[in-house]
Amino acid sequence: MKLKGEGLGPKAYLTQQEINFGDIFVNQPIKQPIQIENRGEIKCHFNLEKPERAFAKMFEFSVEEKTLEV
Repeated sequence: MKLKGEGLGPKAYLTQQEINFGDIFVNQPIKQPIQIENRGEIKCHFNLEKPERAFAKMFEFSVEEKTLEV
């Protein structure tokens, strides 16, 4: 007997695809809200991974890991 199936994974989307910070000055903190939405039918777990680059250390996120409910 052969069984075939298709699974559904989580569907996480960012509310914005691009972020424009505008004109900012060196060492000037700025906040830019962005949300992650779960549009799938199961829970969605995410974990932000920062690249090992000099500028990546300049960004902070209020939530770096979370499970989004349906």
